[in-house]
Amino acid sequence: MSLEWENVTKDLHPWLRDAVETLGFSSMTPVQASTIPLLSGNKDVVVQSVTGSGKTLAFVIPVLQHVSRILYGIPEKDVEPTSLKKSTLCSVVLSPTRELAFQIKAVFDQLITNIPDSLSSIKTQLVVGSLNSTREDIDSFNQAKPHIVIGTPGRVLDFLSTPKISAVHVEVVILDEADRLLDQSFETDAGLENVKFYSLFGQLSTTARLRTLKAFTDGDSMSKKHVLLTTDVAARGIDIQDVDLVIQLDPPNDPDVFLHRAGRTGRANKVGNSIVFLNDGGNEINYVDFMENTMPIDGWLTDIPLDMDKYAYADAAKEKSRLESLEENKQKMIKDAKERKRLSKQNKSWSSKLDSKELKSERNERLKRKREEIEKQLLEEPSDEEELAVDWKDIENLMIYNFMVSISHLWC
Repeated sequence: MSLEWENVTKDLHPWLRDAVETLGFSSMTPVQASTIPLLSGNKDVVVQSVTGSGKTLAFVIPVLQHVSRILYGIPEKDVEPTSLKKSTLCSVVLSPTRELAFQIKAVFDQLITNIPDSLSSIKTQLVVGSLNSTREDIDSFNQAKPHIVIGTPGRVLDFLSTPKISAVHVEVVILDEADRLLDQSFETDAGLENVKFYSLFGQLSTTARLRTLKAFTDGDSMSKKHVLLTTDVAARGIDIQDVDLVIQLDPPNDPDVFLHRAGRTGRANKVGNSIVFLNDGGNEINYVDFMENTMPIDGWLTDIPLDMDKYAYADAAKEKSRLESLEENKQKMIKDAKERKRLSKQNKSWSSKLDSKELKSERNERLKRKREEIEKQLLEEPSDEEELAVDWKDIENLMIYNFMVSISHLWC
């Protein structure tokens, strides 16, 4: 690969060849020799090189070549200028820092000063934070009508997001120090789609409060999700149907306030969720213990038992559905109770039969052992010193045993 400038300048616009010669560089760096031909030929290029290797000039020259082709054409190749307005934005260069953006603009301006008076000038604009406001940048853009915008990501995003700036003709985008542009600080902010936000607080007028509350209440949850950001002004008395979740950003000191906030969801015997945020290291464990000790297990700060089934809907259709659901649950509970009772009796009867069989078996086994002992005594022969004597008591026991055995066979 040749590093001579002649290998790339022959394809550049004449004024740009002269500008490169004024820089006084005897030869290109490897990154310039690899990048300039490809980028000038409208190729997508990813470049990685060490600091100080000439990367800035490697993309500045192709960008100026692209803008020159649009504004001036290429006379040597009979290429006519593009039929765009002379004030069209053609290129955007993004830099991770303001300082680097200043440096890039300086390189552009150094080359642009070599444009002859016979040609219209190529204009650049710096768009970075803390230098001007976004409105001032927009005013400067509409007045100067630059062809190249150099800036930092955040400010360029705000700048291009305004309807007064058109970027439809931008064909070249340069991401300088792209690895730093991918840092966490440059990530795209998380967003939500199909979400409608409302705010309600004490300083609003009565009319504004009612209008906001009505818009939030009447919102169609099927088409959009609705989020109401409010203070404790909406913690009491406001009845909004079908609120799925209540989030408390700051924990209240009064358990009663906590209950009223959480009570905006799960209304009329429905299911709801409530979340409270606690700061790490802010005695959050003590706060949880305090709330648990203050609130009963059932979650109500009152000694009066509440039967939510007694509270009816104002809407007739919802009330009818609620009553039908209650009746259905009641009948199901009755049916389940009867079934449990039937199974209990069946199990008890079967258990009794098993117990009876076990008792008979034990009794027969016990009588059998007794009979064997008596028969053993009768079969034993007496010693020579003793007279043969008949133990009438054992005979009597044996007779009783035989009688019991015969009776037990009849029972079985």
